[in-house]
Amino acid sequence: MTRIVLALMWLLHWLPLPVLAMLGRLLGRLLYRFGRERRHIALTNLRLCFPGMPEAQRSALAKRHFQAFGRSFLERGLLWWASEARIRKLGHLTGKEHLDALYGKRPVILLVPHFVGLDMAWTRMSMD
Repeated sequence: MTRIVLALMWLLHWLPLPVLAMLGRLLGRLLYRFGRERRHIALTNLRLCFPGMPEAQRSALAKRHFQAFGRSFLERGLLWWASEARIRKLGHLTGKEHLDALYGKRPVILLVPHFVGLDMAWTRMSMD
C-alpha cells in the first residue's frame, strides 16, 4: 500500500500547483467525512481550546484544517521530487537577511509554529 501511495504522489507532483491544491482539498474533505476517529479528536480538541466558539464555527475550522492537511500531504511530493527551480518558484523567503547577518557570529534558535506548511518552509529555507 505504501508503494502505491508513493507512486501516486510521484505522479501527482507533475501537476500544476492549483490542480494539486484542489485534489488535496478534496482529499481533506474525504478524510474529514470518513476519518471518524480523527474528526472526533479534532473537534474535541477545538471544543476544549475554544469553549466559547459556536459548534458550527469549530466544525468549519476543523474542515478547513483537514483540507489544508490533505493539500499539504499531496504537495509533499513536490518537496521530494520537484526540481530545485520549481520549489524556489513556489516558495518565497522574506527576512532571511536577518539570519544571514547573524551567521557565524552567534547561535540562532528558530521558533516556528507547527503548521501544515512547515515542511515547505524548511525545504525552501534550506536551499539558501
